[in-house]
Amino acid sequence: MKDANSLNGRLALDSSGLKRHRKRLGLSQEALAQHCFDRRLCVSIASIKRAESGKPVLYRTARHLATVYDVDVETLAASSGDVVEEPRLGDAGFEDDAPRSVIRLVAVGSAMPTTFDALIERFGGMPLPATDLSRREAVFGVPRAYRSDALRCMRCAWALLEERRDSANPVARLWIDARQWPLGEAPMDPTLPAGSTGETPSVWTERSVAVQLTESFEFDEGGQGFLRCARSLDDQATRLDLIGRYFELGQLKSALDITCPFP
Repeated sequence: MKDANSLNGRLALDSSGLKRHRKRLGLSQEALAQHCFDRRLCVSIASIKRAESGKPVLYRTARHLATVYDVDVETLAASSGDVVEEPRLGDAGFEDDAPRSVIRLVAVGSAMPTTFDALIERFGGMPLPATDLSRREAVFGVPRAYRSDALRCMRCAWALLEERRDSANPVARLWIDARQWPLGEAPMDPTLPAGSTGETPSVWTERSVAVQLTESFEFDEGGQGFLRCARSLDDQATRLDLIGRYFELGQLKSALDITCPFP
């Protein structure tokens, strides 16, 4: 088998073997994603579905699945044993309308600030057109997707809450979820627990997104597939005077992620 690290590619796994290992543990795909989340392993339900459909996944995903199943990565590899090179996130030629997963931020309040678009763009997101200024949405991962999309979206959400904390029109509800791009018909809004009067709104995060952020943020259980982001584990991440520089560093890290070998 070729060395996946040296090729810096994606690894095709044995779909039937993956399903057999998952059923051996008695887990559904959703339960497996939750199990990985509990063990602080970065394996989302989207990655599980991709792997079990025979599509190549990141070597890190393969390594974490091997950890869960207590086997070697080579055991999970497809019979060809080759690392399959695919267009990587951030590579030139990744079209705006290419189907993929993006991170969506939704903010609801009596009146969203006129600075909303500028704040989103500062963190590398794309504001979506809106006819109702009491509800604003943005996506991260367009026109190009980076591995830092979820992280930048979360930090943008915290910055938005900070900006509106003492405002006469604070943010009432704020949540982050994963959507398929191009966006189709919007799903129904999640039913999120209501906070106390005067309490700073929480950043509610879909479980599949939260699993990508456990190294930088701490989450509490919520409801309807969402977790409440309790706090940042990186104090500097919330300092607004470093937002611009942090975004620049995030872009540099994203570029390094797609050019350097996986550990």
